[in-house]
Amino acid sequence: MSDIVIKFLKDIKNPLKSVLDAALEYKTDIALWQEPDSQIIHLIIDFNGLSVLDIDGVINNQAGFVISPFNYNKNTDLQLYLIKNQLHLSFKNNEISIVNEDNIPLDFIKKLNNNKNKNKNKNIILNTDKTPPINSNNFQQNVAKAIDEIHQKKFKKVVLSVIHNKTITENYDILAFFKRLCDQNPHNFVSLSITKKYGMWIGSSPEKLLSIKNNKKTSIFATAGTQEITNNKDKIIWQKKEQQEQKFVVKYIQKILKKLKINYQTKKTKTLKIANIAHLKTAISFKIKHKNIIKLLQKLLPTPAVCGVPKKKAQEFIKNNEIHNRLLYAGCIGLLNLKSKYTLKLWTNIRCAKFTYKNADVFAGAGIISSSSIKDEIQEIDLKLKAILDFL
Repeated sequence: MSDIVIKFLKDIKNPLKSVLDAALEYKTDIALWQEPDSQIIHLIIDFNGLSVLDIDGVINNQAGFVISPFNYNKNTDLQLYLIKNQLHLSFKNNEISIVNEDNIPLDFIKKLNNNKNKNKNKNIILNTDKTPPINSNNFQQNVAKAIDEIHQKKFKKVVLSVIHNKTITENYDILAFFKRLCDQNPHNFVSLSITKKYGMWIGSSPEKLLSIKNNKKTSIFATAGTQEITNNKDKIIWQKKEQQEQKFVVKYIQKILKKLKINYQTKKTKTLKIANIAHLKTAISFKIKHKNIIKLLQKLLPTPAVCGVPKKKAQEFIKNNEIHNRLLYAGCIGLLNLKSKYTLKLWTNIRCAKFTYKNADVFAGAGIISSSSIKDEIQEIDLKLKAILDFL
């Protein structure tokens, strides 16, 4: 079957788009991504549909693209799903490679052949329901309410989000948008996922959350604080507010590792610069058995970088006050066992948008603590929205 697929792909003018079109016609789940500092685009297709990822899947070396929604309830089990690599292709310049293939349906090959050398700009956006209109005042009201409750000692930090609704054309070229994000954000994890459960999402995440290599070395990355990088800023000077946000995340991760009786090492905090935005980033390294990964993720997510402190209080505030469902925003995405066994890389799903018919819903969030101001948080939201809107 590999020889047949390669033969079709090599004769196609735009193989990546043709495979995407065929997969969408087949109504299957898809993931497309480019890792940081890489020029290789990967595509996987799961003809059987999204599956739940549990401890057995991790231990038994299932492989694919991981997605997980934002968890609103501390007492609810973390939802982890896997788009399995039934067909895994890689694209670099004009070179196409099959990384993995397993029982590719003949009907899919026929659809791929039917799309051969077609150059039409076919709309590949799923025809799903549009997100309800967002009240622009809701964010400002929530920030004011959060600051008031923080001063009342109800919680220490909460991350509040907004959605910016942008109309797009019926035949909007989503693949060209994906490639623009890859070109303009080479240090980010750029991804596109299409599933029946969550629809189409595209993101360019600068925030690596977790890295596990061959069941030996594990790193968690605490990332928080935001500043705009301007032409006259040779050196970023971090204010007390941003440093406090970062400390919340670091201490939260350290507390979880201590509870799990895991020895860890905290590295020096560094400034992470991505395009015109800077963040504070701290790496925490340790060793963990593969069977304990799900337990760690269950306790870890969502982190204070996208939720708040204490987690349960922040989750409740977000659930009760944000008028939209975050869905995959502020959840996690990543790669499981694709290059070798016992490897997992996860990114926080930020700087992202959900695409529906003629509409892009762009998500952004800002961390609120006692010293926050509504004006500053609105500026931070606008800065983060631009990271996606500028390329739409």
